[in-house]
Amino acid sequence: MVRIPWRGLIPVLAVAAVTLGPATGGEVSAQGRHVTIQDNNALDPRTGFDPAQGRWQFNPDNVEVVRGESVVFHSPPGNDHSHTVTNLMRTSSSTTVPVAFVAGNLFDSGIIAPGNSWTLPTTGLSAGNYAYVCRLHPWMNGEITVR
Repeated sequence: MVRIPWRGLIPVLAVAAVTLGPATGGEVSAQGRHVTIQDNNALDPRTGFDPAQGRWQFNPDNVEVVRGESVVFHSPPGNDHSHTVTNLMRTSSSTTVPVAFVAGNLFDSGIIAPGNSWTLPTTGLSAGNYAYVCRLHPWMNGEITVR
């Protein structure tokens, strides 16, 4: 058995932390940005209210990309509902409430059925933040930051 003194482990642990930290953080890795669309078998909102709908989400809900990278939105086969990925844009510069938004002027996936994906190319987007929403389930939202 090889014995390594405690002081000898500190540099090894420091290198491991620096190397693994970015790969295990909350952001999506630089190699292919992927967002998973998550839902469950909660009632359709037109049928009734089900608190389980609050767990529906885009995961992660904030993705940072370099302009030109694509973002893939995947709806796993186990999902029970179709979804969209539709950008939101403020229609006025007013800071009063309510604020008006328009949907789909920059990108809109159309319907993404369970088991399917949609890829958003970011080459046509300027640097900035882009809020998006599922048009069918507007409590599901996220943001893409283009650098």
